Amino acid sequence: MAISRTRRRLVVTVSLLAEVLAALAGGWAYQRFTLNAAERNLVGTWSQTRDGAILQSVLVEFTLRDDRTVRLVNKDAKTGAVTLDLEEYDWWRISDGVLTLRQRREVASTPWYAWWDRPRSVDRSDELRIAPDGPDRVRDTLVRSDQLNTPLPDPLPKGTWTRVGAK
Repeated sequence: MAISRTRRRLVVTVSLLAEVLAALAGGWAYQRFTLNAAERNLVGTWSQTRDGAILQSVLVEFTLRDDRTVRLVNKDAKTGAVTLDLEEYDWWRISDGVLTLRQRREVASTPWYAWWDRPRSVDRSDELRIAPDGPDRVRDTLVRSDQLNTPLPDPLPKGTWTRVGAK
């Protein structure tokens, strides 16, 4: 039984389309998970201090990993004892000098009167404009925070990150 010309063209077209889609998916995955130069410079553990912070006695350490996960550790500034150790942020990236820290997704339900009453995902993130401030130091300015339920204060909160173990 001979395959018709139309069917052969369809098979060729579908296979070419599948190859193009696979190449696009591979390119997207490579771009999404590969660190750029600015991100590679930030991989590691950083100690953060906030100018005029409310909690002066808390030392905050961020560990930015090359798999884009973030570990957050709060320590008592006087004793060094760990008061909080968690992975609050599940993803980070730098784009145009802005460090975005995306929090782990929470599930929130829609109102009871909605006919589509089902859980939905809520994205929360913090955005910090960062700038180098010498070797192993960066200055940050909080640009946006979904954690705060109020507008950002004026002037915007600023801070300094110092690489842990830097001389």
